[in-house]
Amino acid sequence: MHADGVNFIPVVNRFGSSQSGEKKELVVLFDSSNVVKRYSMSVSDVTVKTGIFNQ
Repeated sequence: MHADGVNFIPVVNRFGSSQSGEKKELVVLFDSSNVVKRYSMSVSDVTVKTGIFNQ
């Protein structure tokens, strides 16, 4: 995650903040012998906002 530009604007940053980044998720499925049966990897953009920017 990294801070968005709005966080650096005086006065505006008192009303909220915004961060953006990337989420990576790995899912692994095992069979009954604990051998990997299937796997998948996904990547998605993520934005977290607080305060008035939460809308």
